[in-house]
Amino acid sequence: MNNCVLKKNCLSHIPFVCLAILCLCMGIATFTELYKGTDFALHYIYNSAWFFVLWFIAAITAVIYFVKAKMYKKLIVTGIHLSFILILAGAAITHITSKQGLLHLRNGEKSKVFITNEGAVEKMPFEVCLSKFQIDYYAGSDVAANYKSLLKITNDNGKMFVGTVSMNKILKESGFRLYQTSYDEDMKGTTLSVNYDPWGIPITYTGYFILFITSILWLFNKKGMMRKAMQNINIKYVIVFSVLFTGFQNTQAQNQIYVFRERANEFGELLMNYEGRVTTVETFAKDFVLKITDGKTSYKNLNAEQILTGWILFPNSWENEDVISIKDKKLRTFLGLNRYTSYSKIATAIYGSSQEEILKVVGEKAVQRLSEKLDLIYSVEHGELLKLFPYKIGKQTKWYSYNDSLPASIPQQDADFIHLSMTQIYGVILMQRQDLITGIVKDMKKFQKTNGGNNLPSELQMNCEHILNVIPFTGILYKINLLVGIFAFCSIFLKKKKNVQGVCIIISALTNIVLLGVIIMRTIISQHMPLSNGYETIIAVAWFVQFISLIFSKRIVFLNAYGLIGVGFFLLVASLQAADPKITPLMPVLSSPLLAIHVSIIMLAYAFITLSFLVSLSALIAGCNKNKEHVQKQMEYIVKLLLPPGIATLGIGIFVGAIWANISWGNYWSWDSKEVWSLITFIVYGVSLHDSILKKLSVPRNFHLYIVCAYLTVLMTYFGVNMILPGMHSYSGM
Repeated sequence: MNNCVLKKNCLSHIPFVCLAILCLCMGIATFTELYKGTDFALHYIYNSAWFFVLWFIAAITAVIYFVKAKMYKKLIVTGIHLSFILILAGAAITHITSKQGLLHLRNGEKSKVFITNEGAVEKMPFEVCLSKFQIDYYAGSDVAANYKSLLKITNDNGKMFVGTVSMNKILKESGFRLYQTSYDEDMKGTTLSVNYDPWGIPITYTGYFILFITSILWLFNKKGMMRKAMQNINIKYVIVFSVLFTGFQNTQAQNQIYVFRERANEFGELLMNYEGRVTTVETFAKDFVLKITDGKTSYKNLNAEQILTGWILFPNSWENEDVISIKDKKLRTFLGLNRYTSYSKIATAIYGSSQEEILKVVGEKAVQRLSEKLDLIYSVEHGELLKLFPYKIGKQTKWYSYNDSLPASIPQQDADFIHLSMTQIYGVILMQRQDLITGIVKDMKKFQKTNGGNNLPSELQMNCEHILNVIPFTGILYKINLLVGIFAFCSIFLKKKKNVQGVCIIISALTNIVLLGVIIMRTIISQHMPLSNGYETIIAVAWFVQFISLIFSKRIVFLNAYGLIGVGFFLLVASLQAADPKITPLMPVLSSPLLAIHVSIIMLAYAFITLSFLVSLSALIAGCNKNKEHVQKQMEYIVKLLLPPGIATLGIGIFVGAIWANISWGNYWSWDSKEVWSLITFIVYGVSLHDSILKKLSVPRNFHLYIVCAYLTVLMTYFGVNMILPGMHSYSGM
């Protein structure tokens, strides 16, 4: 009898041991890729025989235990685990039976074969001919919106049809799938990815479908973890912890050659082509100052527009101003400079040292950051970035700087206006007649409106952008959320705590509405869901955290405080410029409705998981309380109320991303660093649901400790991958 129990326990633990080893190996593989390269990681880890064996052992022992324990009687649980088996089986079949490769074509060239990833020549049951390759651009810019290959397909029966392959649009024929991958520099050739996987994809997609359905059913199951947790929650004990924050900023006014604020603001209302989109000079000025000062938006009581116009019009003067930030202490020490220094001092210090010596002592990253700032200033001084003047050349509207060489097709009168406008502004300043700048700017606005056509942003877009530029929403909101969150915890000890908690909930709801307003304004400006970079995803996570905490605060009042503090820290990260707030056009591969679905679901998952982390952290802090066991048990119920939707949405989000990847690249899993760490996070949190098997997790203290430690995988997935590891997801990073 004892031997049977022992064998059963050993069998039940084998899958978890295998998963632990797999997570460890996958984590190591991401760092191995950083130093040894992608091919090395794929060959020795991801595609190795021992890696497949580990997955097989984990799957087969889980199935055996599942059957022996008669867990198949629970249909929803069975469906969830069956989906994982199908996904693994589909991935294995894809790896073994699929054919993948590349097809390169020049204009008019025909081919019935492609080169596989192994270098073999593979025949297709149809002929492909490239009619034309083209790039679609965002209106009024030279930033690519899409890449397209226009093809003629002729099958073995002689039937011919015309098709287009572009980013996020594949072409299917006879079981083969063609994807847009690359193109020739002369625009007369294209490279297509070819994928033939008639068995693996259907099996994998079946697994995804079952996972979606059973995950939703699991969340609403009357006998599920969420329902049991909700029935047992009876909060009588709350733990209080504090966050102290102080900050100040010193400014000092001095005499300076500059444009008066009112005139500089008028200049800031002009439009320009900046990083692929038409925006205001005000936006560029803000970004310029943020970059050279490492986070500030003013200098000596001068705003961003005044600083920008100062560098444009009076570069010699501004090169002697201590406005450039050098964050790296080693670099400052080596150059003998202060934290804030001038362009001329940096130039003198650098010219007195050899490049090899600087790189050896300081390192490449610090030097590169400083070099980027100096290059940016140089480009501003010489007018290279100030594309202020639109002009329609052929079918496309292009934007020019006042220092650009202009096409001969532009009439001389217009060319003179483009070249002399900034000179006029400089002249009236020297005449001490800055009031005349207003008229010059009006003429420039008129020129932009006349020649910009339909490519100019609407008044609503410009108003939204101005509001976002003027009001530092993240800086204000993180302070409000942190302070109100701390007060919400402290109010537990007040006699009239219900009234205070009610006020805190109202404040939380108002800040959530403001944050939603920020998201809506960024949507209006960019004309797409703002989920394409690190700053935007941080805001999305913050909004979801606060929204969810408000919903659950009806039953668990103090959960609102967790939401406030969680949101405060997320927005603190955003306000400290850990993420770039710029609004940019979407890369072609991101121009898909699946982007918003994938990222939104993942952000929702992070919101639930973050709240569960905060609750577990408080439960561990409660260890000094005389009623700690009761408090920790109650906190465990709250975590088990938050974890199921967090884990379910994380799994769904990952596999929606896999479907998107298969549509875009022809490969639903490529062992990219972000994919790997998302999978590790999903596995680590999935383990926490099995406390009936892993008895150590049935102890509240151990459970909370596990949840707190598990959050490290979230931090690694969201921040670590973006800042340390290589991968295709760098476009969505910070």
